[in-house]
Amino acid sequence: MGIAANQARLMTLTARQNDLEYKAQQISAIKMRLSQTSSTLASNYADALNNYSKLNAAQQMQEKYAAKADDDGNVTDTVFFTVNADGTFAISSNGGVGASGLFNAVAAAIGGANISTTANGYLTYQQGIYTSETEQLSAQEKVYDMELTQVNTEHDAIKTEYDAIKSLVGDNVEKSFNVFG
Repeated sequence: MGIAANQARLMTLTARQNDLEYKAQQISAIKMRLSQTSSTLASNYADALNNYSKLNAAQQMQEKYAAKADDDGNVTDTVFFTVNADGTFAISSNGGVGASGLFNAVAAAIGGANISTTANGYLTYQQGIYTSETEQLSAQEKVYDMELTQVNTEHDAIKTEYDAIKSLVGDNVEKSFNVFG
């Protein structure tokens, strides 16, 4: 091959290298988005676990303090734990003498009166979402890892070829212009 042909080949290889570097950057950006999605998913799951433990504490308080009867059998202090139609968890009392103190203690124990939903159903639902989404993200990440490996392998091969042709061009130039020297 002549100098011009080798120079054209170098330009073609340079263009291909740039294309591969751009593709690698795009894949890296996609992997970063997957990582951010995974982080958000883990944060949501941690919140679900926190809500579960609060709701569990509230349910244990209910079992312990649900009803207190006086000597006549009248219920004096009752704290009611209910799940509202919108799925929020609420605490209320019957207004007995000790109920307001008990109500405040329970509310303080769970960090407020609103919890996302019932403990077991909520946690099971959140675990299902977390597991499913994590598996999907993992599968996508593996695909992008393989694609990135392929791009890097091709980039390395082109770089090797580029270096060989550049050396050949240098040798051709030296031979061609040594004739005049």
